Amino acid sequence: MSEDYEHQRQRYRVRYPHAARPVLEIRGGALSVIDCSESGLRFELTDGMVAPRVGSAISGTLKLNEGRTADVAAVVHGVYQDSVALRFTSAAVPYKTIFAEQRYLRKNFGY
Repeated sequence: MSEDYEHQRQRYRVRYPHAARPVLEIRGGALSVIDCSESGLRFELTDGMVAPRVGSAISGTLKLNEGRTADVAAVVHGVYQDSVALRFTSAAVPYKTIFAEQRYLRKNFGY
C-alpha cells in the first residue's frame, strides 16, 4: 500500500502480528484477521479457500483479544491475492475496543 492510501483512511486500523490475530467465525469456520478498524477488517485467505465475491454479504462473530467479541455484518469490499477486505454494514467495533486492542498489542508485543 502506498503512503497516500494510508493517509486517506478515515479510521484507525490495528494491524496484528500473527501470534495475536483475532478470529472471525463464519458458518463454523475460523478466519484469521490481519487488521481491523471501526468500519471494517481484512482476513487472510488460506490455501484452497474460495474467496467470496465483491459485494456479497457476510456475518459472523469477531473474537478479539482478552475475550472481547463483536457480532458483525459486512459486505465484501475487496478481494486480493492473499486477503479479503470487509466493510461493516452496521457499527460493529467501537473505537474504545479498537483502542483496547492497540493497548493489548503494545503491552504484549511491543507494537
